[in-house]
Amino acid sequence: MNLDLDQEYISLTSDTTKDCYLCTHDNHNFLAALRNQMLLKCDKRNLYDLLYKTYQARMRPLKNQNMDVLPITRTMIQEHFEQHAMTYQSGVLNDARVIQQLMHTLESRLKLKDGSLDTANVSLFKQLSTYKIQLLKKLSIHESTDKVIDKPHEFI
Repeated sequence: MNLDLDQEYISLTSDTTKDCYLCTHDNHNFLAALRNQMLLKCDKRNLYDLLYKTYQARMRPLKNQNMDVLPITRTMIQEHFEQHAMTYQSGVLNDARVIQQLMHTLESRLKLKDGSLDTANVSLFKQLSTYKIQLLKKLSIHESTDKVIDKPHEFI
């Protein structure tokens, strides 16, 4: 298994995937491609809002033709991509975001009450910063865009 491939998905929770429509149907490649393109460009809330709106827009013509379309919610899309279809880029980006939050919390603890620096926390902050930079370098190395052949009515 090559974890560096953007198209390779790692199943993290195998027992819940049988209830996930997006896991059991292979008709959402446009969502995966859009997610891979936008992952580094916006935050999670905006990313999943965009994916949901895109899904709704792609399904509107089918609904107008009175075809059966399963109602996929924003929550279902987010759960699928965060728990069932984890990619290398999303994992590294998630780790970098966690590191950033740790650094933000630690930043307030760098100075002691007497005004001196806490050397242990400064050292930890530097280590976290170095690790975050390594993660971001990995993201820039693996940054690529998927070519998607648009097949707008290939849903079912």
